[in-house]
Amino acid sequence: MIFYEKRHAEELLENGFTSFMNFKDLSTLAKYFKYLGKNKNQIRKDLVDFCKKYNPDFNEILSWNKIGWAINYADRYSLRVPVDIIVTRSELENIKSIHDYDEQKIIFVMLVIAKHLKYTDNKIKRKKKTENNNGFYTDTDIPTLKNIAKVRIKKKDFTNLLYDVDSRGLIDTTYFSSFKINFVDENSPEAIKVTNMNEIISFYPFFCERCGEEVIKKSKRHNFCDKCYEDFRRETWAKSKRKIRKDDKN
Repeated sequence: MIFYEKRHAEELLENGFTSFMNFKDLSTLAKYFKYLGKNKNQIRKDLVDFCKKYNPDFNEILSWNKIGWAINYADRYSLRVPVDIIVTRSELENIKSIHDYDEQKIIFVMLVIAKHLKYTDNKIKRKKKTENNNGFYTDTDIPTLKNIAKVRIKKKDFTNLLYDVDSRGLIDTTYFSSFKINFVDENSPEAIKVTNMNEIISFYPFFCERCGEEVIKKSKRHNFCDKCYEDFRRETWAKSKRKIRKDDKN
């Protein structure tokens, strides 16, 4: 998923295609050349020159249509310019209401991407105003979501997560191939500011599983803050002692 299209276009011009005649690369370059103020003829020439430079076997006649599609795409979509994404306290509380930390991270990523797509909407002309223009949606596929969230979660657990957030009205999972985010609350105070879309999950803090307070440094052994972990240890020790006494009496 390309969040910084201008930067991506500049990297393509320096390094070449990510894969031969990749349409996403071509369309991003077409949008970039248009962003620079070039007309269609100039854009086509620059795309052809780019293809020739980085692909010795490039055939302009065979690739004529593909380049044309990229140019037409630039007529419909402008170069996406990134913005910082604010996650509010209300939105964060809804995410924290999900018990599992890895599942929280997935929903956080879905929210941030949906806001990014909304705020950087780059469609040049819309035939008519629809509900989709006003809502917050992400059509990011599940493997990409898990990759961005940096989690490993079984398909069954992911399905259960979607069922849970859907049944609670947080996310609508019935919008074709998209997820509609329903818990956006822009009137709530700022909680988190995501300033780098390529590192979304690094902005999501860890919260104690028991008290809900933010944990600065997460332990590899447990999901508690230091205080709650000490309480948990005392409770576990007391429970163990009671069991021993009970066994001794029997």
